[in-house]
Amino acid sequence: MDTNRLKYFCTIAETGSLTEASKILNISHSGLSKAVTSLEDETNLKLFQSHGRGLEITEEGKWFYQKALEILKIVNEVSGGLKKESSALRIGLSQILATTCAGLIARELNQSMAIIEVEVGEAEQKILNGELDFAFVFSPSPMTGIEYLELGVVRFNSYGREDFIKGKSPQELFFTVPATQYPFNPVGHKVRDGWPLDIPRIQRFSVSDFSVALDLLRSGESALYMPNYVAILENEKTSEKNKLVKIPEHKAAESKRNLLLAKSSKSVESKEMKKVSKILRKHCCV
Repeated sequence: MDTNRLKYFCTIAETGSLTEASKILNISHSGLSKAVTSLEDETNLKLFQSHGRGLEITEEGKWFYQKALEILKIVNEVSGGLKKESSALRIGLSQILATTCAGLIARELNQSMAIIEVEVGEAEQKILNGELDFAFVFSPSPMTGIEYLELGVVRFNSYGREDFIKGKSPQELFFTVPATQYPFNPVGHKVRDGWPLDIPRIQRFSVSDFSVALDLLRSGESALYMPNYVAILENEKTSEKNKLVKIPEHKAAESKRNLLLAKSSKSVESKEMKKVSKILRKHCCV
């Protein structure tokens, strides 16, 4: 059933005149007449009858008018819902940022959004393809049409629970490491967590998800090389005995990485970009 015909019918019923409905809808008198005839044929109902110079809705027409309003209401609700869903903000985050900062971002923006984990080089391509509105990354993959805004520096260090570190030499501390390496990226990192290749470490667990590595760290099963801000966030919600501490013997492994906002060079910096950037700058660049 054509919803436009339903709209035409309801307008005619409300005005009681093809002429008035024609003015409101900006459709010809004959076009509306044909639409009503088609609707009557489709429903097998007599919707109007002539009354003086106008039209009078029939009893069948009154019944159908109520049904038409219900149908149009449902169509509008569904259409509005789809538009709302399709307009939801789409943010790309590296795995570490998605694991540790999604809640902070959601609380700050307080709106519908899709938070999508992205690999190196993936964020930029998704932005160009229109799949992301913007993204936040540590390792840029410059592409034509993408520009970066630097938020600040994120420091990486080795961390472990104090009871895990106590009494062990640096050579006895084993780590959870990423299961795969970067094939290539412009800033030169091969190991995904950024650990310097010239410094040895014992690798006990290899995982593909940062949340798994974080769980092994929390449980005291291994050390982890990660951003300082992650340890700060973790220590805010854990007991004193499970606090994470920096491993002093691995001071030489400390590194810095720039946190970047990646966006289309054609887009302006939106208020959402500014809000998320402010949150990440506050919590991550410490």
